[in-house]
Amino acid sequence: MKKKALTAALAAAFVLTTAGSVFAAPVELDGKFEYQYRYNTWDNVKDGFGNLLPDNEDGFKSTFILNATTNIGKNVDFFARFAAQYATIGKDFSDDATSGKSTAAIDQFGFTFKDSNGFSYKLGRQDASVGSTAIFYSTSPYLGKYMFADGITVTGKSGITDLKVIALKEDRKASDDENKLFALSASYSPAQNWTLGGTLAKYNYKNASKEDTNHWAVNAGYDQGKASYFAEYGKSSADNDNSAYGLGVSYSPNAKNTFYAINYKIEENADMNDWTDYESGWKGMYYGYNYKYNKDTTVKLFLRDMKGVADSSKKNTSFRSTVSVKF
Repeated sequence: MKKKALTAALAAAFVLTTAGSVFAAPVELDGKFEYQYRYNTWDNVKDGFGNLLPDNEDGFKSTFILNATTNIGKNVDFFARFAAQYATIGKDFSDDATSGKSTAAIDQFGFTFKDSNGFSYKLGRQDASVGSTAIFYSTSPYLGKYMFADGITVTGKSGITDLKVIALKEDRKASDDENKLFALSASYSPAQNWTLGGTLAKYNYKNASKEDTNHWAVNAGYDQGKASYFAEYGKSSADNDNSAYGLGVSYSPNAKNTFYAINYKIEENADMNDWTDYESGWKGMYYGYNYKYNKDTTVKLFLRDMKGVADSSKKNTSFRSTVSVKF
């Protein structure tokens, strides 16, 4: 009851703040609208109920995100986010929150604070990513209730080292999972255009039948003019199927055009409860092209081609075209 009361209070504060009736400070608003067409093919892949997925399927989804921020004290801001989506395929929300093809909710809210040493603290319900390429965990692409976690993220710089510390507790309504996530990432530049880093993390399951896992990863990046290269390799403490990697290149011949390609392999027990930004138990390629029509509008083309790690007869391709408009 206390959690529900707090959520309702923060939601009410968000609505009233946007109306300008709570805080004297102005409310800063920004966001985006995206419309995507998606076409998938499946080969020997089953859904969560054991049914074979169709050979091919297509559909659309529309996504609206609105962020609000207002200052409530010295170096302290209150933030909230409203998110909505209608999807006939590839929805980014969970049935834990709603059934059907659509959802709308205030799904992130809390406070940010920046101290005199330049460290930033984000406290509240928020998204998170672990690993330089989110190889272990990422909720950033998602939206709606019960997709995020409560806790704190700290970012800053100590000497020549960039640091990120995460301590969060998930909220999963239907599965009653309130798993905990702890992570520390560090990176620095040993030479011009180079970045090296590493991550240590732990994922604790509320369900005693699942074994907690420890994770480590190393990463590297190199910028070479119009091209950028990156690589990350990691493992978990699971007894088997516990390694993961992602490596790729992006190329921007000018300010409007960007091409990229990524090769990856994520073994079933390498990531944190299937929350990798890639696909747990799969390996393959991503190919993408982004065209920046103007400073607010981008057209994106994406192709995923992958097959199962343990069973290479499982195959999937996914083509996506997206128009994204920021405001």
